[in-house]
Amino acid sequence: MGFFGDILKGIMSNSSSNQRQQRVYQPPKRYTPEEYVIYEQEQSGECWHGVALCELSRLAQTVYHGKYVKVDKYNFLVFYYTSNSNKTKFSVQCHLDENGRLERMTHNYYPGQWRDSADSFIEEANRHFSFSNR
Repeated sequence: MGFFGDILKGIMSNSSSNQRQQRVYQPPKRYTPEEYVIYEQEQSGECWHGVALCELSRLAQTVYHGKYVKVDKYNFLVFYYTSNSNKTKFSVQCHLDENGRLERMTHNYYPGQWRDSADSFIEEANRHFSFSNR
């Protein structure tokens, strides 16, 4: 049994070292919808008034419940975010004013109204980026 035991140990040690040397299959990375939007924006190199959309989308994710930004067919920046329960999706169109600062299209506010995530995003975007008003 000693001779056969040595042969068996040799076979087992060779097969385990071969397994370590083989590359482990790694499936392709799975993206969340928000990550995929940013990935597509990075690949395309899209810009809006001199600022890369992927950078704006990353900034959008730092805002409370912010998801990403896109440019609509009318060349307005659209900020997408969700409700506190993540069940309702909202979007706000933004444009540049005459001074090159980002502002939201809808101004249906009354005094004392609460601010939402879009207001926070616009404030942060104006603080971090300078937009070229073409």
